[in-house]
Parts: sequence; structure tokens; C-alpha cells
Amino acid sequence: MLKTVTLAAMAASVAADCMATQPSVARFFTVEIHNGYKLVRSTQPGCGAQYVLYPRGQVPPALGDEYKYFATPLRSVALTQTVSNTFLEILGVSSAASVISSYTVSACMRERVVEGLAVEYVGPSNPYGGGNDTEHALQMSGVDAVFTDPFSASSFEAGDFAAKTICTAETYEEGQLSQAEWIKFYGLFFDKEVEAATSMCGTASRFSCNSISANAAPLSEGSSFQAARVAFASKDYFGELKINTVPKTLALLRNAGAMLPDMSAYAPHLVMHYTGAYEEGYRFNSSSSDKFREALSMFDIVIDESYPYMQTQETIAALYGITPEMQIPAFVNGRVYTLDKTMSHNGLASDIYESAVVEPDSLLADLIAIINTAGTAAEAASTTSFVRHAASDSVTLLSHEMCAAERPLRSQSCDIVFTNLQDEAGLLIPAILVDPMDEEPDATTVAGTPSNADLFTVCERDGYKIVKSIQCGTQYVLYPRGQVPPALGDE
Repeated sequence: MLKTVTLAAMAASVAADCMATQPSVARFFTVEIHNGYKLVRSTQPGCGAQYVLYPRGQVPPALGDEYKYFATPLRSVALTQTVSNTFLEILGVSSAASVISSYTVSACMRERVVEGLAVEYVGPSNPYGGGNDTEHALQMSGVDAVFTDPFSASSFEAGDFAAKTICTAETYEEGQLSQAEWIKFYGLFFDKEVEAATSMCGTASRFSCNSISANAAPLSEGSSFQAARVAFASKDYFGELKINTVPKTLALLRNAGAMLPDMSAYAPHLVMHYTGAYEEGYRFNSSSSDKFREALSMFDIVIDESYPYMQTQETIAALYGITPEMQIPAFVNGRVYTLDKTMSHNGLASDIYESAVVEPDSLLADLIAIINTAGTAAEAASTTSFVRHAASDSVTLLSHEMCAAERPLRSQSCDIVFTNLQDEAGLLIPAILVDPMDEEPDATTVAGTPSNADLFTVCERDGYKIVKSIQCGTQYVLYPRGQVPPALGDE
């Protein structure tokens, strides 16, 4: 059997990376620790704010009007975005949530509303008939701080509660772990730096070891390797059909052991994100929908992202214009999934936009389950939290009665220790191929293994080497010229 993939970084690196108060991979906030206060900056355009955090009961430092001042720990907060719910729950400070979004999925946050400990957020009055200025002012005046995102921050900054506004940009980060590391940002406002760092280390380790296990599995002796081809697809409000290829999604797929097929034939349909920063994916309008279905036929698994939620395989096929005679593999084999397995009590919001952002290890575990299953497509989703089998699985609506005393871990830990948080794309790759029982890795193996390239791996064996090209889905056995090649099979 081929050697198990692991990483060489040890406990010392944990202290230097994930246990640090400062972010290691998150790009849009910074932290400075000063004598008697902390200086936190939220740097994403749309935020651009600086926060001075000082111990509650003490006199704040006088640094100027360009800073916002918060006594910590915060005691009562408003959460206008649902992702904040999970950060507070993991930190053990959900009791501070006095105002929450009506799109909240969390059963325990919902229970706070039922028990009268929190209320649903009401925005200011708007031209479309929504909101209520009086109720909004009452809610905001009763809290220490308001956590919101860059899109909404401008309206708060222009209003009466600018001094209370804290702008968070976790969903603007480029990588899965970059998003998760915002738990350190939240932790600073509640004096929970150690808890935040400990949580981040656990998330990174579970994410890493599951990724490495998924990508190492095809290397087992005698296996025939063909990486699963997975499409995140949808039909949008305007009727356009899409195949999502944003970098964050592609990195997540590679971590799960999947890949994209060669899409070069569909280059005319490739579009850039509106910022021009990266490729968003392939778009097909009504006149080119046949090309969408042609492209979709190259994939083994389809994960639908269409709105509204609660689609079935039959309704997804109808959305895509797929008929049975088209014989598109994912639909023929029943390997069509959605991202709405866990939803809010009212069916308005999916947990994919709430806790999956904070717990990328759990989302990765879901993808690995459906990609690397030995059972049926339905069985593969039997233990998932976010991914639902479209043809047979039902949606779970979280009611307040489902609030659990402790928040469970939803991904498996393993013997692999991951501590290096240097890859901002969230892509974790095998740095060293070595049996975890070995005290020291073989020097040749270390030297021949990629440190930064993410689309090939190397495994050193006695008398030969196995090189895997992940993008191409092929394996190569390299042996010394003039010697007999090892008999490993036709694959």
C-alpha cells in the first residue's frame, strides 16, 4: 500500500500560525496589540474602519476621531448578517445577540427570539415600503454594537448609529479558511482571543486532514484513478444557465478530490466577475442553452445552486431543459445534489450561507462524502449537513425546539496535523508524502514533492516513483532506464 499523506509541520507552527491573535490567511482585517488596548482594522473597501478596543470599566485611549471606541467584552449586539450567528455560537457568546436577522437558520438563535431574549432585525424605512424608522432606532439604541457587512455598512455610517457599526467582510475573502479565520476578529470584541484561535486551529486541522485523505485515496495500491468531475450549476433570475468556476469553488473542489473537465470548447461563454478580478464561470443564455447541456454532460456530479430552494432532480432537469433522452450522466445516475439540506424554520434561508462559511471543514466533509462514495448517490448524502440528494432527500427546517446544548463538530478529525496557514486560496496540498509512523521523512521524498503547485503529487517508492497529474486525472510510474518496470496495472 502506498504511504499515507501527511504534513511535516509540528506543534511549534501551531503557536506561530493558527494560535496567533493576528490573522494568518484572512486578508481584510488586521490586529495590533498595544499597552491597554487593541487596534483592529477592517480593510475591505466598503468598510475601511478602525476600532479601538479597551477593557470595560477603564478609560479609553484618546487616539482621535478617526477611530471607533468599544469597551470589551461587548454585552449586547445586533447581527444584521446570519453568518455572525455561528461565530458567536462557537465563541460561546450567543447570549450577547439581542437583535438577529429574520433569515437566521440557527435553532438556538431562533430560541432566543421565542424566549423574548432577542428580536428580529428591523431596518430603517425605505422607498419600497419596508422597514420602520422608529423600531429600527429602538433596536439600535439598545445594543453596544452592530455587526454588518460592507454592502450595508454605508447606510449605517450615514445614520445615527455610525459609532456603533462594526463592518465585517468574511464572505469577501478568497479562501475557505480565510473566511473562517474571521472568528479571530469577532473574538477580539468579546475578549475571546484564545477560544477563537483554538477554534481556528481545529477547523484548519480538520479541513486539511480530510482534504489530504480525499486526495490520497486514489493512490492506494491497485486503484484506478479518475478524479470525479463536479459542476456547481444553476439557472438565475434572468434565465441564464451557469457553471460556477470562481476560485473559491474550484479550490474547494480540489480539496475534496474533484476536478473540472477540459472546458476550452466553451471559452466564448466564460465571463469575468464584475470586479474584473477573477473568472466567474460559464454563462449560457436562451440561444446557447444547448451548449450548457452539452457541457454538463462532461460532469459526473451536478450540485445545483438555483433559487428558489427545495428543488428536486425532476425540477432541476426542467430548469435546465434536460429531457430523459439526453442521457446526461449525473441525471441518469442520480448524482444531482442541492445545497439546502439545512434551512431556517421558515424555509427562507439555507445554512450554506450561515454556518458553512464559518465551518468549511464541514462543507468539505459533505463534498468528500458525495464524491468518494462507495454506496449509492442517496446513501452518500445520508450524513451530510449542507448537501442534499435532490431525488430522494428532504430539507430539514430548523425550529427552535431543535436547539442543542452543545454545538456538534460536523467533520471528522484524523491523525494528520495541519498548522501552516499560508495559502490564501484555501487550497491545502500535500507537502510531504510520508507514513505518520516514520520519525523522519525520507529526504528524497521531501525534495521531489511540490510545495506550492497544487495540481500534481509525488509518491516515492522502493525502485520507482508514482506521479499523479490531478488536473489531467492520470498517473505515471517512473522507473530507472534499463530496469524492469513494476507491474502495477493498466491504469
